[in-house]
Amino acid sequence: MARRETIRVDGRSLEYWVSRYPSAASLEPRAFVLFFIGKSARADAWIEQIAKAWDPWPVEVWGMNYPGSGASDGPVRMAQVSPDALALFDAAKTVAGHRPIFLQGGSFGTTAALSVAARRPVAGLVLQNPPPLRQLIVGQYGWWNLWLAAGPIAAQVPADLDSIDNASHCTAPAVFILAGADQLIPPRYHDMGLKTGRVGLKTGRA
Repeated sequence: MARRETIRVDGRSLEYWVSRYPSAASLEPRAFVLFFIGKSARADAWIEQIAKAWDPWPVEVWGMNYPGSGASDGPVRMAQVSPDALALFDAAKTVAGHRPIFLQGGSFGTTAALSVAARRPVAGLVLQNPPPLRQLIVGQYGWWNLWLAAGPIAAQVPADLDSIDNASHCTAPAVFILAGADQLIPPRYHDMGLKTGRVGLKTGRA
């Protein structure tokens, strides 16, 4: 059963959800997992499924709702995503103590996960369909307006959500789950960070 929690970040309320898979619910967690959902979804809708996916390991999963999503205070600002994600990690660390903290993200959520991994000591990452936002906006969606708007929009992506740069500062082991038929984020963008040769992540594939 998931439970709702909140923390204060820059005077705002950040909502996150906590869950353990039933078979491990009575055990003391041996690790923690911070889960970052895709942009159009909510953590409370997925948190129990993510906890189930980690069964039978006794982990506790925390998943946050982005600014303006669920009961997290707005406004909806991309610039607030990384500070919120870092605040969630810091809150989890006070509970976890010496126990490891893993990060898991899907789609847009991988940008938050990589931002945290570049700035905090994480034990490992699970990244599903990671998009480099700036390159994706210009390369995949710029054609419809002859690239007149794509460049300025891409420039507004905060530096702390630059996944290629963040990955170059990560040393934690990572598993990449890549969907070959992803129509929103074509597979060539999933691999872009790996092909730059600047990525510090130790990678595995599923």
